[in-house]
Amino acid sequence: MDFYIFHIISLSFIFSIFLFGLLGFFQAGHNLILILLSCEIILLGVILGVAFCAVFFNDMLLEFFILILLVLGGAEAVIALAIIIIFYRMGGALGLSIINNLKG
Repeated sequence: MDFYIFHIISLSFIFSIFLFGLLGFFQAGHNLILILLSCEIILLGVILGVAFCAVFFNDMLLEFFILILLVLGGAEAVIALAIIIIFYRMGGALGLSIINNLKG
């Protein structure tokens, strides 16, 4: 009985992290930094969900997939921060209105 309660609590915690990320993404408005942080929280919720499944099913392939997701999340954060720094240097402020000035 305690085994199933642990699973329910763990899954609800993971789902709440994912929902907080979605809520932050939609409530961020025009702030690029909050949108980036919300994307990272969403990715964290997904990684925790995959980690929970990897432990529950005892699957090494899912554990390898978690490692790939962590590397992908780190690379995404670095690229997004570099783009935000470029936007700040171009316009002096951070907002979604700067994206309209991009060419290409």
